[in-house]
Amino acid sequence: MKKLIYIIVVVLFSSCGDFLEESSQDLIIPKTVKDYSEFLFGEGYIRNNTSIHTYLDIMTDDVEEKANTWPVMQSDIRGDGYGYFCWQPNPEYRFTGALNTDNAWETYYSKILIANNVIDLLDDAEGTQSDKDDLLGEAYFLRAYCYFMLVNLYGEPYEKESADKALGIPFNYEHSVKERTYKRETLARSYELIENDLKKSIHLLETTDYTKTVFRISKGAAYLLASRFYLYKKDYEQAISYADKV
Repeated sequence: MKKLIYIIVVVLFSSCGDFLEESSQDLIIPKTVKDYSEFLFGEGYIRNNTSIHTYLDIMTDDVEEKANTWPVMQSDIRGDGYGYFCWQPNPEYRFTGALNTDNAWETYYSKILIANNVIDLLDDAEGTQSDKDDLLGEAYFLRAYCYFMLVNLYGEPYEKESADKALGIPFNYEHSVKERTYKRETLARSYELIENDLKKSIHLLETTDYTKTVFRISKGAAYLLASRFYLYKKDYEQAISYADKV
């Protein structure tokens, strides 16, 4: 009887060990450029249905177009966005005192983390150098775009004379999550880092010059972002130059 119990225990624990050694069915480890491409497209791209900063439109002349966009709920978005619509010191608060959720910080930095993974790890993937360069161009574009949005949401407006002292945003170039304190760069340094990514993106996408659908980042998209970047930086010659390229 004891031998039978011992056998059952051994089989049970050896089975548990084998079970625990099984790899996760949900874990995907990218090995090829195609894997990384699907990873960036699926996790890094920002979808139209992603609610990030619905309050921006009610701070502009577009407010008349956006004010009554929820007819089913019989609601005016200026109610929930009162703090932004009326340019309050603490715009996150509604007229009732309730606090709005700001998803922009979390969303953009999570997308940046995805881009960092592609930029740092793609070199060891299986695939042609041309395919790698094209995907890197997309990743640099995505990171530049996210930081551009963040610096204009949370940094000070760009003025060349004060950019060296004005506050920008923190930058993260890690491809894994680490517990550390990030400091805010100056506005000048923030724009410099964004411009570096943008130039890399344009160079790579121009070099590969792949024909793409409207659903993937292309050199045309990079030119468009560059035109907007230089418009905000008040470098109007560059803004016009890139707008013409689009």
